[in-house]
Amino acid sequence: MFTDKYRPKRFSAVIGQDHIIKNLQESVSKDSIHSCYMFSGPQGTGKTTVARIFSRAINCIENDKPCGKCDGCKRAEIIEINASSDRGIEMARKLGEIVMYSTKSKYRCVILDEFHSATRECSNALLKTLEEPISNTVFILCSTQPTKIIPTIQSRAKRYTFKRTFGKILFNYLNNICRAEKIKIDETTLWGVCSKSKGIVRDALTYLEMVRDSDGDVNVLQSLGTIAYSEIKQLFEVLIVGNTNGVLHFIDQIHNLQPDYNELYTSLMNAVYNTILKKSGVENENQYGFQELENLSVLTLFDMLALLRDEHRQNMYEGALSEINFNVTMLKLKNMINIKKVNRS
Repeated sequence: MFTDKYRPKRFSAVIGQDHIIKNLQESVSKDSIHSCYMFSGPQGTGKTTVARIFSRAINCIENDKPCGKCDGCKRAEIIEINASSDRGIEMARKLGEIVMYSTKSKYRCVILDEFHSATRECSNALLKTLEEPISNTVFILCSTQPTKIIPTIQSRAKRYTFKRTFGKILFNYLNNICRAEKIKIDETTLWGVCSKSKGIVRDALTYLEMVRDSDGDVNVLQSLGTIAYSEIKQLFEVLIVGNTNGVLHFIDQIHNLQPDYNELYTSLMNAVYNTILKKSGVENENQYGFQELENLSVLTLFDMLALLRDEHRQNMYEGALSEINFNVTMLKLKNMINIKKVNRS
């Protein structure tokens, strides 16, 4: 599986989390290690993976940490506990036992995954340990819902927030894997994989593997409700330069693909937003642009973004993300663009 094969083993292999990796590497180089860390963020963004890399790095005796080959890396004591499945008194007992015996590692690392699911007994057991920290024991709490972790533990942890990975960063990463795996895939399909993953690298690898198994067939993504990059591009073309009949005809083609309308709205808004950034001179390596949108003024783009946002929000509120409502939104967008063109002329 790609998710296992391409799971990073070193800091340099982690993408989209530069703000965190740089800070952790500095801590390792200075041997300035805290007794507790909290890694929070959406699922699939690399929290547990980075926790494992960091655990080996602080035990590594070589310069390029972690090397994975030295005695420090091999003897590193890394204990992983999943708080969502290993709960209650049993987990509290495990935490108590961990700090009672010595370790041959420079640092004993305890990774507590999904710690927001821990019971009160578990949290109290950890808090007691953190109040009287042991110099060579490091706790790393991983959580998708950090606000559920009691404040007294949060205040004792050094916190890092993992983010989703979008745009060209994710596209280039997947493209490199395609070359290594000799996967035949066109650019529009690969952008579709990026869009469907919603910035979650683990999901992107899963979808890429599905495309590989289907010999690059874009219909695999369509079966998941994803509209390809090329369809988004064509939709903007007919909205900007086509007539109303052309817009309705192309929208019918999109309906035939049975898309996820929530995802479709998000893709449209992201495209407009990225174009605003590009036209405003903002450097953003996550951008991927549409030439058709770049021909519009920034003010027009802002109005388009506001309309898409409001229509999406209203349809979500009414629970009516349907074909007819999407048609109405696109016609409003077409009318807005036409009015802007007349005003400019």
